[in-house]
Amino acid sequence: MEDDYALSVHGEGTRTRYVEIEVRNDLIVAEQDRKRITGVLVRVFHDASRTLDE
Repeated sequence: MEDDYALSVHGEGTRTRYVEIEVRNDLIVAEQDRKRITGVLVRVFHDASRTLDE
């Protein structure tokens, strides 16, 4: 995709593992929403990191 510059240059272009995450802005309006989404992302990255280290 033309608008995925960072993904193609820093991910695919270097043959490293990468992930693209998109969060809808309308889901993070209030502070509690930001905390909820942050908690989800922390858990996902933590689990992924553990899996990659195995």
